[in-house]
Amino acid sequence: MEYDGTSSLDRPINWQDVEPEPFPFDLESLLAANAEIERNLASGPDENLSRAFRTPLDREAVFSNFGLMLGIFPPATFFLTFLFYSAPRANPLAVILVILANTGTALAGRKFGKVVARMVNYADQQPLGANLMLTVLIGVLWGMVAGGFGGLFLFLVGSIFGAIIGGAVGAVALPAFLIPYKVVQQDGSVGLSHFLPMSVGVTTIICAFILHMLVF
Repeated sequence: MEYDGTSSLDRPINWQDVEPEPFPFDLESLLAANAEIERNLASGPDENLSRAFRTPLDREAVFSNFGLMLGIFPPATFFLTFLFYSAPRANPLAVILVILANTGTALAGRKFGKVVARMVNYADQQPLGANLMLTVLIGVLWGMVAGGFGGLFLFLVGSIFGAIIGGAVGAVALPAFLIPYKVVQQDGSVGLSHFLPMSVGVTTIICAFILHMLVF
């Protein structure tokens, strides 16, 4: 049975009249694409590492910026909790002194971070046991300097209290930070994309612990 413009299904097909469609890929193009994929897989980790180090931070910059973060956020956790619970009767002068104290701890933590970088470099050259002990002591000293300097704005009692709390924070923060730092560093430098997760992570955990101790 036939319709206009159609051929009968019973009519035999002449396969010689059928032109095969060209295959979209030939063997050479497939081999070239496969070789390109292998090159990308082989160079991928190196390219990612290079991309992470496009904004490099040297050893002094790493510890200076980490000291700045430790000088800002853990003390701010103390001060904001204090102001929150004393907000109805907070003295404006006390608020100003607290801001000055927080600024002092941040500046001292950042400035002394350059010294800490050299101390850590020296500690890395020592045996494992001495290295661990020096790391904790360096962290304690770092925290005491930053906390004590910021506490000067809160008079003598604030300076002593700040040094004690700062020493405790530094004793935990520096060893915790050095664990991932030593894994990713190259000649003491790390990329910004590595530094931020490490520093923010350690600082956030310390702030959360402080807040837990103060509130609960």
